[in-house]
Amino acid sequence: MSITHNHALALYLATEHGFPVFPARERAFEYTDRKTGKLRTRNAKSPYTEHGLKEATTAVAQINAWWTKHPDALVGVVCGERSGILAVDIDSGDNKCGEASFAATGLTIPKTVQTRTMSGGRHIFFKYPTGANIRNSASTCFGQDVDVRGEGGYVIFAGSVLPDGRRYEYVKGASIEELEIAPLPDEYLKRLQAPAKNTQRKKATGTPEGARNDTLFNHSVRATHGGLSDEEVRATAFELNQTFNPPLEGDEVENTVKSAVGYRKNSRLPYTDLGNAERFREAWRESVYYVREHRTWAYFDGQRWVLDDAAAARMAHETVRGIVREAVGGDPDDLQQAIRWQKTSEANARIKSLLDIASQLAGVSISQEAFDTQPYLVNFVNGTMDLAKGEFREAR
Repeated sequence: MSITHNHALALYLATEHGFPVFPARERAFEYTDRKTGKLRTRNAKSPYTEHGLKEATTAVAQINAWWTKHPDALVGVVCGERSGILAVDIDSGDNKCGEASFAATGLTIPKTVQTRTMSGGRHIFFKYPTGANIRNSASTCFGQDVDVRGEGGYVIFAGSVLPDGRRYEYVKGASIEELEIAPLPDEYLKRLQAPAKNTQRKKATGTPEGARNDTLFNHSVRATHGGLSDEEVRATAFELNQTFNPPLEGDEVENTVKSAVGYRKNSRLPYTDLGNAERFREAWRESVYYVREHRTWAYFDGQRWVLDDAAAARMAHETVRGIVREAVGGDPDDLQQAIRWQKTSEANARIKSLLDIASQLAGVSISQEAFDTQPYLVNFVNGTMDLAKGEFREAR
């Protein structure tokens, strides 16, 4: 039987090292929710399996069945008691400061297996302490942008190859063929078992399947708007997730938090109608306004303000056609998502929704009085008359 590189890697990790593995998506996948009819996305690196990482196995027959169905799937390895491994996840790139945070702890790294992530960060692997019940955490035990993958978590293992040829690699000289995975040092364990810092939040204890994603997202958006940092939002989200029945997988929590904090970050506004309205405001700031008394749009034509809804619609068209440019040069999955959202946004209903929401935004919605702050100035097509000085200034 001819098998792919990732298929062979899965078999190797399961049979030679005893790691339970599962197939993870090599790219994002869009589908329609049968219950709600809503369009949803399974992100890259999310499990192909119906029950997520809970189905991870070392059984050769099951591994062969999975990779026969998904030959290019990445190789996910669970962390925690089942696999006997724990990973310290140091985030790097995209304004992340994981390496600096970890260095500030003063902890030494014993000789152990280390891998590189696609974002430029790294995973440091240790043997999982039996019975320790160390769960996933984010920016808590080892500082900002340093996460922990324990019970309920997983990693995409080194050697996995993406469709474009890029691959997850080992840190030089720290591969699983060259080094043993080291026991977790005591100073690390003390940090992992230290009492968590109390965070004021309302717990949605016992939230069942079907409501977990929305509950977590709404909680994270409120935390974002409440002034918490991205790291604090992530930490409280993971805490809240542990009250769910059952908890979401670690990557689902990460993706939900990423979407929530996107409402604060303008580096990439969310792919929503509100996000499009905010794009419109940023692109045409001080060039177009919604005049509440007239219930219509006014734009500056270079000489004067003109009431013209069609002009605002044309500006909206240009706004949505620029969505893809936001993602160029970034993550390939985000680029594909941007392409899909731009196409969706070009529909007439989405344009109308953009303008409707934008008409309510601060900095866009104004009163007629805003145009009359200087009563002695009278605007004409070819210039402005200053009645107080008796002077006429020609339009430039």
